Amino acid sequence: MSVHHCKNQTSFIHISIFSVILLIIGGCNSTSSTSLQAISNIETSSNNCPDKPSGALENQNVKTIDISSQTVTETGQVKAGQYLGYAFTAKSGDKLNYQTNDNICVWVYSPDNRIIPTTDLTQDGKYIVQVSVPRGATTFALNMGLENNDNANSIVSDSPTSVTPAASQTTISNTGDNSRTSPTTTIERYYQHLNSSNYRNAWNTLSDSLRSNRQEHPQGYSSYLEWWEQVKYIDTQKLGTKTNNDSAYVTVKCGYNLASGRKIYATVRYYLEWNSSISDWEIMRVTKIS
Repeated sequence: MSVHHCKNQTSFIHISIFSVILLIIGGCNSTSSTSLQAISNIETSSNNCPDKPSGALENQNVKTIDISSQTVTETGQVKAGQYLGYAFTAKSGDKLNYQTNDNICVWVYSPDNRIIPTTDLTQDGKYIVQVSVPRGATTFALNMGLENNDNANSIVSDSPTSVTPAASQTTISNTGDNSRTSPTTTIERYYQHLNSSNYRNAWNTLSDSLRSNRQEHPQGYSSYLEWWEQVKYIDTQKLGTKTNNDSAYVTVKCGYNLASGRKIYATVRYYLEWNSSISDWEIMRVTKIS
C-alpha cells in the first residue's frame, strides 16, 4: 500500500549526485540543530521503498480493522519480501491518517485495487493498507485513523503508541490571539508552493536570517532552486504542532519523490516565529528528526 506524500510536496540541496544532500529549507536537514546542513549517507535505492510491492499479499495475511470512529494501533513483525495487510471501509471524502516511527514500507490500495499516491480517499468501499520492509526484518507499530465529517481521528504524536483521537494533530497552543493563521497552515501553504513549483513564494516563507544563511544556501536562492527542481513532488503527513505565544514548531513526515525516480524519507521539524509586520509565521530553521 502506498501513500507517498511530499513535490508536488519537499526540498533538499544536493552535492555530488545524491551522495550528500543538503536540505535547502524545504524539509530535511542533517543531524545538526541548525536548519539545513548536509545529509550524508543517504540510503541506496535498495534500502528505499519501491513505488509498488514486488510480491503478492496473501488473503490470510490481511486483517480487517475498524478505524471509522477510533484510531487503531497495529503491531507486528515483517521481513523483506513478506507483506501484511489491514483492510478498512471508508467513504469518498474521508482522509486516512497513519504514522509509524519504524522503517517500513506502506502502500494504500483503493477499492478498485489501485495504489493511491495520497491519503485523500475518493471512493466508497474497502481499502487495504499493505506493509513490508525495504530490507532485513523488523517489528513495527502502525497507527491508523480516519478523518471525515463526523470525526477527526488522526495520528498526532511522535510516539507510535500514543494517539489522541478527535484531533487532526497534536496542538498545544497559548497564543492569546485566535485571529492568527495557524503555524500548520503556513507549513501546508509552503508545501503547496513547492508542489506547484512556486519556488519564489516558498523561498519567501523563510525568514530573512534563514535565506541569508550561506551555510544552508551557499548561493542564496539559486542554491535553494537547484535542489527543489530535482524534486518531482513531496508527500507530507503532519505528526504534531506546538505553539507558545510567538513561537511554534510543526513536525512533518515527508517522502521526497525525486525526478530520478528515487524516493527519500525523512521526518522534519519546522521552527517558526510570528512576524507581526507581515501578520504571518516565518520559518526560522528546519531540523531533521529521523
